[in-house]
Amino acid sequence: MKVFIINLERSLDRKEYMQKQIQKLFEKNPSLKNKLEFAFFKAIDAKNKEHLEFKDHFPWWGSWVLGRELSDGEKACFASHYKLWQECVKFDEPIIILEDDVEFSDEFLNNGVEYIDELLKSEYEYIRLCYLFDKRLYF
Repeated sequence: MKVFIINLERSLDRKEYMQKQIQKLFEKNPSLKNKLEFAFFKAIDAKNKEHLEFKDHFPWWGSWVLGRELSDGEKACFASHYKLWQECVKFDEPIIILEDDVEFSDEFLNNGVEYIDELLKSEYEYIRLCYLFDKRLYF
């Protein structure tokens, strides 16, 4: 299964961080090397105004969920995900999309083969794994 990591070209530190995460995953789960193919995807950069084709997408979502309009960076992030969803349709096969700040938990590192095998057997068309709440909300 292809695994794409969304990464800004200028964010070399994040790319290096993810390379270390991948290495750690494969060290603990060597058989995943035959199941997962990692690749970095050039993120759409808000500083280059590449996200402008998405500037009017979902204006209600930011107001409703965040209480504000989406920032240019958030729109560019959405645009990067959208481009990868298009790639998924083109490939006609499942893919995994990660952002370059994801941290593989110890639980995932220790059970990666089991989790990926379950994912590969899944009949769902779309599975979203995400952290829904900002840590600052908790005291």
